[in-house]
Formats: sequence, C-alpha cells, structure tokens
Amino acid sequence: MGVCYHSGNPDIFDYDLHTALRSLISEVSNRHVLLMGDFNYPYNDWSSHQLNTGGSPKSQKFVEHLDDCFLMQHINCSTRLNATLDQVITSEPNFVHEVIVEPPLVKSDHNMISWKCNVDVSHKITNYTALNYG
Repeated sequence: MGVCYHSGNPDIFDYDLHTALRSLISEVSNRHVLLMGDFNYPYNDWSSHQLNTGGSPKSQKFVEHLDDCFLMQHINCSTRLNATLDQVITSEPNFVHEVIVEPPLVKSDHNMISWKCNVDVSHKITNYTALNYG
C-alpha cells in the first residue's frame, strides 16, 4: 500500500520524475499493490478504459506502463475540475469496489474519494518479534 504525490512542477527536482514513477511502479508491480494519490496526469480519459486517450506523451506513457505492469486504475471521473488527477491503482481488478467521488473537503481543490477493499484476513500471524523499550 502506498501513497503518491507526483508533482506537476518540473522545478522541484532536477531529474525526470516521470521515469522515477514508472520505475517505482515496475518494482512493486509483481506484488499485491494498492497505490493511491495525486499522480498529476490530467489529460487521460480514464473512463474509456482504453489506451491512446492521453493528451500528452508523458500521460500516455504512464497509461501504457500501467497496462504493461498489469495494473488498473479505479477512478473514472474528475477529481479536480475536469481532470482525473487522483487515482487508485491496484494489481487486482476486484480489490477495490464501491468507489465514491465526493465534493472537496473545506477549501481543497480536489474531490474526496472513498472506496472499499476486499481483504483476505484468513492468514494469521503466529510468530513475531516484539521489542520492549521499557
């Protein structure tokens, strides 16, 4: 489970954040993954569930990379003005359900998003180490 803020401001870092984000996604894509946050790719038409709907080459490359890693995006409507900047990305199609996009909280310019997750709790942790700092 991870939270991401992918800045749209190229002056914040001196390296390519788009490449770094795709590298991170590749690294975790072979696990059970839930990534959520503001990915700042505003031109993608996520509602169509098809590639080649991005408005910029970097947005399109991000969509293609998610597809190559067999990851899916669950937010299909605008989360800030007319753009879907905020996303919930998983490695399993049925992991997230009942996604609700609600109006912004107080003075935020992003909508609130809530969803439910299907989590298997049948595995018990039987042996663990606890440190006593007392």
